[in-house]
Amino acid sequence: MNWKILAVIGWFIVISATLLWCGKAFLFKLDWTFVSSAESPNGRHVIKYYQSISEAGHAPYGDNLVIESWEAFPSPRSSETFFAGYCGKGFEYQWADDENIEIQCSTNSDSIRTQAIMIHGIKVIVNAL
Repeated sequence: MNWKILAVIGWFIVISATLLWCGKAFLFKLDWTFVSSAESPNGRHVIKYYQSISEAGHAPYGDNLVIESWEAFPSPRSSETFFAGYCGKGFEYQWADDENIEIQCSTNSDSIRTQAIMIHGIKVIVNAL
């Protein structure tokens, strides 16, 4: 095979991968609105609060908390949804300390769609009103 053909194929693969990555990022923004974040006291984890603006996620059109960790393998920073529900205006979250996350949800527990009890060795405490 001619080296010019191989060069064209290589560039095609690079451009296709770049377009795929950009498309994925664009589509993510169509489904989610970033609201806030909180870093753990030791800096090893970050909680991110996303509001779903479509049918996507564990709680479509609801509140979603994701934890990101620098310790995950193989990705240096992976994200996992650990809480999703419909909490309304009384929704709050915070790090109590390195090993505890507290969530205030101003609705009954039936409106909670996803709730981890423990994630990455961190206890998740939910106070549903």
